[in-house]
Amino acid sequence: MKSKLLFLSLTVILAFALLLGGCGNKEEVVEEEPVVEEEVSLNTIGDEISGEHVFCIELTNNTGSDITGFTVKESEEEAFPENMLKEDDVFTAGETRILYYDAAEAYAASDEEQSEAAADEPVLEPAFDIQLTLAPAEEGGEDVEIVLHQFPFGDMEAGSLEYDAEAGVAFVTYDSLTTAQELSTKEAEIQIKESEEAAEAAAAEAAAAAQKEAAKQQSSSSSSSSSSSSGSSSSGSSAEKPAESQQSESSSGSGDSSNANSGGSGDSGSDSGCIGDEGLVY
Repeated sequence: MKSKLLFLSLTVILAFALLLGGCGNKEEVVEEEPVVEEEVSLNTIGDEISGEHVFCIELTNNTGSDITGFTVKESEEEAFPENMLKEDDVFTAGETRILYYDAAEAYAASDEEQSEAAADEPVLEPAFDIQLTLAPAEEGGEDVEIVLHQFPFGDMEAGSLEYDAEAGVAFVTYDSLTTAQELSTKEAEIQIKESEEAAEAAAAEAAAAAQKEAAKQQSSSSSSSSSSSSGSSSSGSSAEKPAESQQSESSSGSGDSSNANSGGSGDSGSDSGCIGDEGLVY
């Protein structure tokens, strides 16, 4: 009986010990607080608006320089409008901003042109150029104005603004909404730059040729005028010579007549003064 009681007591003590040991080793469960991601508020270029033809593009400045000027125009227009960045606002290198551009007016004009065009006459959608003003890399340097031609507004949601100083072109890389591929406008910008330089060289050459031809015609005209003036002068001299000859002969005749008259008068006076009672005296 005592043995059973001892065995029962040991069993109870062992169970109690195991229970205490299990509670001591039990890990505390710490509830993790949910991580709330803070929304990053990006600066904007242009006024934050919405509409059918309002483009909203996320752009990152990877040109390597601060951008102090940002302006957009239709490609067919001559001059760029005023800066879309506010006074003293700088689109810093590495910064990402959201561009808002309202193209409603351009599309309205395109729709009107389409309605007035013939059925078989194609009318292209508006194209847009962006001009960037890059701050000088060194203090005392000059700003660089560079143009992104025919910016792909309708084919992108986000893009990276790039600048190749050696090639002298700015371009944009982006994921195309049409092809789902990463595209770059660098090669297109290089081709446009080369075309513009060739056109400028041809225009300068044509202007130099025109200036040279004008100078040649002016020189020819001056030579012709000089020859005409010389001929007129020679004709005048020839016409004057007979007149001078006649005048000389007239003067000579008058002198002879005068001398003759003068001689007659002298002889008469001499005779009158020298005749005396004794006759002529010499």
